[in-house]
Amino acid sequence: MPSDIELPVAGKTAKEALQFIPELWQQIAYRINRNDVVSVRLLPESEVERGWEGIIKDIAQWADEKYGMTFDQVSHRIGIPDCQTYELVIRTGSKNTMSAGFTVKEELREEFGEAITNFMMCDFTINAFLKIIEHIMCAVDSKAKVHWFRTIPQPERMFKTSREELRDPPHSVFLIETGDEKYIVDLSRTQYGIPSSEWFVPEEYYKQHWISQEDEHKGAVHWIVTEVERTHMKDQLEQSGISANDEDLICDAIGSVFEKWKAQGGDMEVRGIEQFSKNILDAVEEAKLHIARRYKAKVEEAVQKATKLEVERRRAIDEIIAKLRAARE
Repeated sequence: MPSDIELPVAGKTAKEALQFIPELWQQIAYRINRNDVVSVRLLPESEVERGWEGIIKDIAQWADEKYGMTFDQVSHRIGIPDCQTYELVIRTGSKNTMSAGFTVKEELREEFGEAITNFMMCDFTINAFLKIIEHIMCAVDSKAKVHWFRTIPQPERMFKTSREELRDPPHSVFLIETGDEKYIVDLSRTQYGIPSSEWFVPEEYYKQHWISQEDEHKGAVHWIVTEVERTHMKDQLEQSGISANDEDLICDAIGSVFEKWKAQGGDMEVRGIEQFSKNILDAVEEAKLHIARRYKAKVEEAVQKATKLEVERRRAIDEIIAKLRAARE
């Protein structure tokens, strides 16, 4: 945030109480991010336009059927994000679980390291830190409220992987209400080119700089996630069969440390916060080991099944050959 914007007293107090959160999150992100990035390519404008043109055509077909809108009308309402778009080339293989951690070539680390670790991790930050931030804010202001806030971002840059289409998904942040003031805490901001320093800013500042303007989009550009929407998102995960995934295990580990810390009085002095942060990172490492053991067991089970099938296949072939030989004799 520009240095000439001063936070009110309540904002300063809240930011000071939460100041350990961004660094703690980044330490977690480096440990659990499953991307093994080998290169980053700035997409030429023509390629970006072609990618968005396909998305707009899909939306236009739906809009034409429902609202009678033409392609040009939809294109004008949606528009192509005015930002640089980078394609991540990610190595796939054994490093595809959160137990693997984040890797990126050294020459890319300084410019893109933090941004890439936050790529598509915004919902994770909510699941991992919502209760923690709520607890800390209520210690600062007993009437404070913390919401899961979703936005349509207005980024400086975007990322896509070489395996996926261009997309502009909703972005999740924290909306904090303290007194008459509202603030945004955005832990995964760097994926969109939002400066690291702007992790805690007034809501109006964030809306002005980092949320798409309402006249450029059809529908809401920001909203508070309700319990109904949370339940719907959870149901979607359960239907897809990935409700008990790696993210759940990591968040459960963080949650367990938080509950113990809270039960012990939630020491918010420097030494207490340092120990709390260390315990969380230790719990994340332990969860990673559990994930690795589970993943290894799944691989071994798959190998055993494949081996068994191969043995059965060979036995069946041998039986057929034996019958053919017997028939000839």
